[in-house]
Amino acid sequence: MSVFDELLQGLQAADYPEKSQLLNYLLHTLKQIKKLAPEDRDAVTGYVCWEVDEMLAALPAVEDYRRKDSMFECEDVLLGILMHLHPNSGTLPAGMMHKLERLAKLVDSYRSLEAAIDKLFEMDSIDGSAAGEVIALTEGIEDDYRRGKLYAGLVHYHDRYGKLTADAKARFAAHIEGAIDRCLGMESKEARDNLELLADLCRQFPTDATAGQLDRLLEIEDGGIRFFAADSVLTLGLELPKHIVEVLARDLEYANLTYDVLKQHGKQSLFPAELANEEYLAKSDLVHWLTYPTELNGKPEQIEYIGKVTWLFKKDVYHVFRFRSHSDNLAEEDHGKWLIGWSGSEGGTFSNFDHYDDYAKPTVEATLKNIKKKLLG
Repeated sequence: MSVFDELLQGLQAADYPEKSQLLNYLLHTLKQIKKLAPEDRDAVTGYVCWEVDEMLAALPAVEDYRRKDSMFECEDVLLGILMHLHPNSGTLPAGMMHKLERLAKLVDSYRSLEAAIDKLFEMDSIDGSAAGEVIALTEGIEDDYRRGKLYAGLVHYHDRYGKLTADAKARFAAHIEGAIDRCLGMESKEARDNLELLADLCRQFPTDATAGQLDRLLEIEDGGIRFFAADSVLTLGLELPKHIVEVLARDLEYANLTYDVLKQHGKQSLFPAELANEEYLAKSDLVHWLTYPTELNGKPEQIEYIGKVTWLFKKDVYHVFRFRSHSDNLAEEDHGKWLIGWSGSEGGTFSNFDHYDDYAKPTVEATLKNIKKKLLG
């Protein structure tokens, strides 16, 4: 018997997006254990070996690249788990190293665009020809989710744009302009996800058409697209319509980010005065964090302010909230229950989905003191 048996059984039954989250949790847990029991090491190793066999058999039959990508994420964490459990590859089960090499080669064969982007930004100088090859590879792909890997890669490597020659920048700019027009004519989730990335890239690769395209992006009823388009508008020195600021300010997922961007550009006066307060912006900060795929993967259905706690000299302030959700990411027993989360003035926005009732006291002051002692201390 292993202490991980229940988790490993759940992993076998889970679909790949959920499996990635559980595997990351497992790896984090393993790293916290100073001395792992032999039966636990064997159980986890056995599961990883089973999963590798499953992936080798399943990957070639998967046509949807989004699903493939979730399998790639699992493969990466599985490798991390094995490296942690077996730093000396000689202790791996017989034949496992060969299977891992086969799986890595198989994954690499599908991730040609991602590999090309990585290779491009490893170059000392990126000319128009090199950029054109990656663009041509992208334009030859029909799957819009997979096409988005170029835009995600460009955002990821933003600190290496100094390597791009003027010709390379011009080629990326022309492609981005065309990609925005293409996605604006589509209604799919993939197109919207790509438009969010493309709106972000507008500030780095502007063209004569950029201002007009940003105007259209700002009117799309999607918080992420609007926010990144607004950020690009401000960065390019263009005028941000007041009604767009109003809409973003009242969107809890993006209000705090919008206020921060306006402040960076000396435009915070555009933000509605009645919303420019610590409590509202802290609530927005927590809501945005909760929307991450690794957390609730969406806004909570309800959220209420409890109060704030401070440390000596009030250097660190935490605004504490309770919220409810029926997210699939939560355990069944957490659905609809009041859960605790907080937003810190110096960072540290977080929730471990602790039940509010487990920390509640007869008064708000006593409840906050209990939360500070047991969760924030």
